[in-house]
Amino acid sequence: MPYLFDTNHCIYLMNGWGKQENRLTPEERNTVGTFSTMSDDIICMSEASVGELFYGTARSQRKEYNINRLKILLSAVPPLPVIRDVWEIFVRENWAGV
Repeated sequence: MPYLFDTNHCIYLMNGWGKQENRLTPEERNTVGTFSTMSDDIICMSEASVGELFYGTARSQRKEYNINRLKILLSAVPPLPVIRDVWEIFVRENWAGV
């Protein structure tokens, strides 16, 4: 089953990787735990999340550190390209008759 992580899930995953279990926030624990058990599932993020994450790293105090973490995240949770057909399906399925 495919999953689409939003920006918050991506941040929880990045912040939770390598952290001691007792130092994880509930959101980080949930996201890291979920990610760890999804070996056969497809996990992606939206291209909008990629932009938000790069924006956040550019504004962070530890830019280089966070950009490196983002690159690792992008290799584990690749962005799902969204083409016009996807948006047309989205509108058709969610707002039919509007």
